[in-house]
Amino acid sequence: MSYSLNDFKELLKNFNGELNDADGEPLSCQLYESSNSDPVLNSNHEEIHGLVDHNPVACNIADIIASISRILALPRSNVACNELSAVLIVMLDLLRENIMAAVRFSGNIPYEPTRDDDNIRRWAGFIKHPKECVFAHRCFDDIPSISALNPIVVDSDFLSNWDTLNSKQKDREKSEMARHLVVTKLPDTEQIIRFFRSCANHIQRLIGASCHGSC
Repeated sequence: MSYSLNDFKELLKNFNGELNDADGEPLSCQLYESSNSDPVLNSNHEEIHGLVDHNPVACNIADIIASISRILALPRSNVACNELSAVLIVMLDLLRENIMAAVRFSGNIPYEPTRDDDNIRRWAGFIKHPKECVFAHRCFDDIPSISALNPIVVDSDFLSNWDTLNSKQKDREKSEMARHLVVTKLPDTEQIIRFFRSCANHIQRLIGASCHGSC
């Protein structure tokens, strides 16, 4: 259950292209210019003296964007990619949650999750919650000949369907899958890139709503 070094390079290029502006700054930093909220930070501390208009929404999202960019730039081998792939998905979900919270807190626009937002939410839940993925043998995911054993594949379509089941149905499915080889297949790079685009669109809508009447 991992991305390759080439996948990470492709994702990094697209992530920076979608979530950073022309100057290489996180897209959410534009909220500093468009926000019509009152300043929330006024301190005489020498390290932040003069910073009187601090937007925590812009700052927190920008920090996550910068962290994801560093994660994507970090691997130098496919082994490293294997270690960081699950971390990447969880960090992408953290970005999703912060954007969702920012949009809802603004009160200016509704938060309307896209199919790609929901896909990342499901994958992060699968990775973070052992009770949901206890039936999956992720140690076998990258063995080339595994397809000959006809495993059950946990992919985005599987998780979309899983999301519709109630607790009893899930328990029944887990019991059945415990008798089979189950492997995982992370969302492909195109799905991830579409998620980048979705995040950028949410942020742009938030910027536009904040700017209305004050820019």
